[in-house]
Amino acid sequence: MRRLPRINQKERRSVAAATGFALGLALTALLTSCSGTSSAPDLTPTGVEECLLSVGPFARDTAVEIAVDEAIDLAHAPTPHNDDERLVFRQLYETAVTLDCNHRLQPGLAEKWSSTDGGRIWTLRLRPRARFWSGSLVTAAEVRASWITHSAGDRRELPWESLRVVGERELVMVFSQPRSDLSFLAAPDFAVSRKAASEAWPEGTGPFRVRSDLNGTRPQEGLTLIPTADGIAGREIRLRQAGASDPRDLLDEGIDLLFTRDSSVLEYAATLPGFESRPLPWDRSLLLLLSPPRAPRERGSSLPRDLLDDLAGDALSGEARVARRSGWLDGLDDCDLAASPGAVLPRVSPREVDRIVHFEDDPDAAALAARLVALGDRVDTRGSKAQLERLFLGPVPAVAAGLSAQELQATLEAGGETAYLLHLPIPVSDRCLAARTLFDRAPWLSLDLARELVVPLVETRRRAIVRRQIGGVRVGSQGTPLFYPPRWREAESWQ
Repeated sequence: MRRLPRINQKERRSVAAATGFALGLALTALLTSCSGTSSAPDLTPTGVEECLLSVGPFARDTAVEIAVDEAIDLAHAPTPHNDDERLVFRQLYETAVTLDCNHRLQPGLAEKWSSTDGGRIWTLRLRPRARFWSGSLVTAAEVRASWITHSAGDRRELPWESLRVVGERELVMVFSQPRSDLSFLAAPDFAVSRKAASEAWPEGTGPFRVRSDLNGTRPQEGLTLIPTADGIAGREIRLRQAGASDPRDLLDEGIDLLFTRDSSVLEYAATLPGFESRPLPWDRSLLLLLSPPRAPRERGSSLPRDLLDDLAGDALSGEARVARRSGWLDGLDDCDLAASPGAVLPRVSPREVDRIVHFEDDPDAAALAARLVALGDRVDTRGSKAQLERLFLGPVPAVAAGLSAQELQATLEAGGETAYLLHLPIPVSDRCLAARTLFDRAPWLSLDLARELVVPLVETRRRAIVRRQIGGVRVGSQGTPLFYPPRWREAESWQ
C-alpha cells in the first residue's frame, strides 16, 4: 500500500513534569466559564452511549494493545503527570465521582451523594462491596486517609473545613461556602489508593491492576494491565511504548488504539479498512500569560478574531479552535485569590529582545510562539503587528524560547519575561482550588492582574484511531478511555 509522505519528526504530545502539570490545571481553571447550579447527573442510556469511542459489543475476552509514547512512572501513581499516565492510572484507581465525555457528574466509588444547609454540607455514600485489589472492602475511613495522605504529599490544601467518617460507607464534608456539586472529587488528586506490602504499585480499587510478574516495575518496557477479581473488565490491556516508531507503522503492526493530533497519521488511517477515527473532547488550551510590565492598557484585552482564526486554522497541524473566553474570570471573587503576602511585581531590566517562553517539549506551544513572533515582525495590511505591539510586544525584536520544566517554573516565579505560552489540560473540576495553585506558583499574580494578563489563544483535541473489533470502549473527561463498562447507569444521585 502506498504511504503518504512521512514526517521527519515523530509527533510528540506535550510532556509536563509535575510542576508544569499542576500549573496547567491551575491556569485552566481560570479559563472555564463561571460555575452555576448543576442538575442531577444524566444517567439515561442516551447520555452514556454518546460517550462511546468504539461501536459494537463489549469484547470481554479480547486483549487490547495501545500505543503510548510518554513516560509512565509508578512513583507518580495515582496522580498522573502526562496523558499516558492519565490513561493508565484511570484504569487502576477510582475517584468518588467521575465525569463523562460531556463533563457531567457520574458515580465512581460513591453510589450516592446529597447536600444540606444550602450546599455547605455534603454527604457521600460509597457503593457496597467496593474492594481493593487484595479483596478487602473499601471503607470511608480508608478513603479519608487516602485523600489526606495525597494532599500532604503534594503540599495541597483540601477544600473543606472538616471531613467526618460516619460508619463504614459514609463521609460528611463541611465547606465554608456552599457548593453546587462535588465535581472537584473527580480530579485525579482524589483517586483512592493505599500502600501495599506485596505490590510495587500503590493498591487501587479500579477494575485493572498491573501484572507485576512481567513488567510492573519497569514501565519503560511496556505494561500489561489485567482484570481484577470483580470481573467488570474481562480483558487485558497491553501498552506498547512507541519509542521512535512511526505511528503508521504501529497501525500496520496490529496496534488496536493510538491517539494523535497529527493530520498525516489520520489521513493514513483513513485508508485502512479495519480502523475508524473518533474525535475526543477538547482537552488542551493554549494561552499567553503576560508579565505586568507588559500588561495591555485595556482590561481583558485579546488578539483580534481574524488573527486567532489564523492561529487555530493554520499554525498547528492538528485540530484546533479559538479558545472561548466568555465569563472566564467571573465567579472567582469568592475564592480568596489575593496575591501571596509580601508579593511584589516583577521588575524587568531593559533587554535587547522580547522573549515568548514555552515548555521545550510542547510542539504546539512552540509553533504558536514562533507564529506570534513572525506576525510581530511582519508588516501587513490587517494590522496584526500593531495589535501585537499594543498587547505585549515592544519595539525590540521578539524571539521564541523553549525552556525545561524547571527553567519555566523558575522564570514564572520571578516574572519578567515578555510572555509565557502555556499548553494546559481542560477542563478542571474545582476552579477556586486550581486558581489558588496558580497564584502560589506565580506569587506576584492576583485575580485583578489575571484579568489583565491572561490571553486565551486556541483549544486543541486529539483523535483516537481505534480498531473496530474492540467495541464497547467509552470516553470520560479529557478524552480518557475506559476499558470497562462504567457504572454510570447503576446509581442515583440524591441531588
